[in-house]
Amino acid sequence: MAESTTTTIFVIKNGDGQYLEYQSYNGLRTWVNEFSDRCAFPTQNVATLYCRNLIADAESHGVNMEFDVYKHNNTVTKTNVTIADSQRVSYGLPEKVVEETTSEG
Repeated sequence: MAESTTTTIFVIKNGDGQYLEYQSYNGLRTWVNEFSDRCAFPTQNVATLYCRNLIADAESHGVNMEFDVYKHNNTVTKTNVTIADSQRVSYGLPEKVVEETTSEG
């Protein structure tokens, strides 16, 4: 009987559906349209931290881009990565201002 194994990997995709790929010859990452083994992150934690840095970098430069981590095994699961309000300062972002609302009664 054939043995079946499932490997789980994590990838980062942008709003255009491109994968973030590691370029081994220069150590940089670039956006590519096709998946390859160089797009895989070893753990969800590593992919999430990298994704949060991309989100923070885009926001700090005023660029409206979407990034998220996807878990690939037999199915693809979007993980909805965000930066918690309490962690914004550690990513070099300004704190979010909460507007007070008054209710009229």
